[in-house]
Amino acid sequence: MQRGPSSLLLTHWAPKLVVLTALATMLLAGLVTLAHRILLLLSGFLPTALLLPWLLTWALLAGVLSLLTRILVLLLRHRGELPCWTSEGS
Repeated sequence: MQRGPSSLLLTHWAPKLVVLTALATMLLAGLVTLAHRILLLLSGFLPTALLLPWLLTWALLAGVLSLLTRILVLLLRHRGELPCWTSEGS
């Protein structure tokens, strides 16, 4: 039985498509995980700032600095440039 040009094209590109699909899935999962962790940090910061109206300015400043520090640590961990030295890492 003879194979047509479409079957040759499929056998040539099928393994590459599987690898590209797996890489795209892992990249998307990493980005979704990072966005989820940032949203969790924000959800803890906003209620704290609203519960302290008489210290709102200082609470916002401290919260923003803390949030930026945590985001920086998450980004460095995500890129693999910072060791997991906290209790979260195993």
